[in-house]
Amino acid sequence: MAGPQAQSIRSGRKILVVEDDRDLSLAICTVLEAEGFEVSHAANGEAALAHLRESEPPLLILLDLSMPVVNGWEFRRRQTQDPRIASVPVIVMSAHHTGVIADSSGISFYLKKPFALDTLLAYIRRLAHRSDR
Repeated sequence: MAGPQAQSIRSGRKILVVEDDRDLSLAICTVLEAEGFEVSHAANGEAALAHLRESEPPLLILLDLSMPVVNGWEFRRRQTQDPRIASVPVIVMSAHHTGVIADSSGISFYLKKPFALDTLLAYIRRLAHRSDR
C-alpha cells in the first residue's frame, strides 16, 4: 500500500524505465508501483522507442545511458526529434559522471549510480508536481 506522500502523486501516472540491469530495473519498478505509478520497462533504447510509439506518452522516463542495441544518448536524440514525446521529462541514471552534459541536453535530473531509491522518488515527486500545475 502506498504511503501518505503517494497521495500527492496521482495514482495511475505512467513511468517508463529504460534500464538493462534486471535487478535494478525490478527494484525501481517495484518501488514505483508501490507508490501508485503504472510502470513499463524496456531493456534498451530501441525497445523503449517501440513502446513509446505504441502507447500514450508517460509522465516521465527513467533512462540508463549505457545499454546495448540503442544507448541512452541515441534514445534521447531520437526522443527529442519526435514531437509526440520530445517534451517528456527524463531522469538519467548512470554510473558515469555526466551531470554537465545532462544539464545541456534537456535532461530533468541526473542520478549517479548507485543511488538511493528515496532520492529517485524525490525527483519523481518534483516532476509529478510540476506536471500537475
